Formats: sequence, C-alpha cells, structure tokens
Amino acid sequence: MSPTVTVAGVPSATHLWGTTLLTESGGRQRLAAILAADVVGYSRLMTADEQATVAALDAARAIFRSRIESSQGRVIDMAGDSVLAVFDSATGAVSAAVAVQEALEAAARTTSDDRRMRFRIGVHLGDMIEKADGTVYGDGVNIAARLEGLARPAGSPFRTRCRAQSGIGSRSRSWTWASERSRTWPRCGPTR
Repeated sequence: MSPTVTVAGVPSATHLWGTTLLTESGGRQRLAAILAADVVGYSRLMTADEQATVAALDAARAIFRSRIESSQGRVIDMAGDSVLAVFDSATGAVSAAVAVQEALEAAARTTSDDRRMRFRIGVHLGDMIEKADGTVYGDGVNIAARLEGLARPAGSPFRTRCRAQSGIGSRSRSWTWASERSRTWPRCGPTR
C-alpha cells in the first residue's frame, strides 16, 4: 500500500513515485495514463445527417466503453463528441486506443467515406488530480487533449510520450506506431 501525503498551501505538488497526494481541495493527485478522444469533423457530420451521426456516436461510445473497461480503464466523461478515460498503466491506455481504432474501422467498413466517423486519440502518462466525484483535472489531462488534437484521424500515426513505468528516474519513452493497415504495433524506446 502506498503512503498518502497531504499537501497544504501548495498549488501543484510533485508526484512521488507510488505516493498519492491529497490536495487542499480534497482531490487526490496521482500518476495515471489519460486517454482523450474526439470525433474529426463532427459538425460536418451533424449538418449532413443529425440522426445518423447521433446513432454512429452512440455505437462508437459503446466501443470506447467496452475497450476501455477491458483494458482496466475507467471512462470519466463522454461529453458531446469527446471521450476522457484514465488507466493505471500506459500499456492499458495504448492497448485500449489500438483496440478502439480497430473496432471502429471494422464497424465502419460498410459506411461511405464521407459519412465515416473517425476519432483522434491522444494518450499521456502524467499527474492528475481526481476529485471525490470522479472528475479529473491537471496538466496530464491537458497534455492528453493536446496530443489528441495532433493525432491523425483513425490513429495513423499515433504518437504519445510517457514516463518509463520502471520507476527509475524520469527517462521519457515514446510509443509510436504506423497505421493499423501496416500492422506495425507499439514499440517503446528512447525519445530523441
């Protein structure tokens, strides 16, 4: 069991490996892998056909939820056309992202290209504050959202930076893979 440290009067405390920090607001600061996803061209899809877009979004949300939960993640929010989830490991988050993109691609094979719902997904391993109601905040969440904005639709290619989970220092690692069509899977190695 990890020790718990209460942080008073410190707006942003440094995460100690394996230690949960309690903030003045009652939140719990911890290291987590954060997945942020968003639909590409959602407004265009809604303008073309609202009912079909909402139906496709509902189907995509079901895929996200099942793949996130099967990778030991927790869905935080599915507001509008976005998805926010947290994981205890970067491996779980990356596995869920790959599984989601594969399932979405398979489900959309019969959909015309102009109606196909594609997602950008960003994953970041970093500090976050989790409040008692389950909402999450912090730089780690913001970075995951920024990475999502940089990702190409349908995960081709997908890039994220994460801290090595070995617990040794702060060496950065980079998960990268090419399109799912090339079947080049995640590889962890030094970041340049």
